[in-house]
Amino acid sequence: MANLRDSSPPRADQNDKTSVFVVRRQPLVVPASHLFAEANRCGDKILAYHIFFCYNIFNYNYYFMTMKATKTKSAFTIDFLDKIKLMLTKEHDDLVQEMSKFAKKDPHSEDDFDTTFPSYGDKDDENAAEVADYVVNLSLEDKLEKSLHDVTQALKRLSVGSYGICKYCSKPIEEKRLLARPQSSACLACKKAIKQEI
Repeated sequence: MANLRDSSPPRADQNDKTSVFVVRRQPLVVPASHLFAEANRCGDKILAYHIFFCYNIFNYNYYFMTMKATKTKSAFTIDFLDKIKLMLTKEHDDLVQEMSKFAKKDPHSEDDFDTTFPSYGDKDDENAAEVADYVVNLSLEDKLEKSLHDVTQALKRLSVGSYGICKYCSKPIEEKRLLARPQSSACLACKKAIKQEI
């Protein structure tokens, strides 16, 4: 079998995958196809199996990462994305301003607000109004927080370049849908299919 301690291992083709072996704390890059052939020639079936297994795992991981990067790439013009960013930023600010009227922002959470209990007085009718308004504000807080979360996530997708890609089918979302609802994370076809299943 080839001497792995040789400082000049066999040259590999540019398209050939490689495996790294460590000998005496010195990493040596040797073509996987050469190692597999040598192992078979020497009759070491176990070593050949391990090389073959690692080679295919490498190929699978490389393919998966490549496909993932392709799926998350945005397919829209810069002008369109800039317009969407302005819309999302304005909606984000409006939501924060609306919730600030009856709730305080949680300093430990990005999109979390805590509804404050109103104080109208000590009379019975005033106390009843406080409880009623607090219950209403709690429901409103929950609704606005969900909207704020969706907007924040959309802004994050914009920043990493994956905005406008459906999270279910990995296809571009329709521009009309994004203009109508910029925080959308699913295309219209997938959204309809999910609603029908429910």
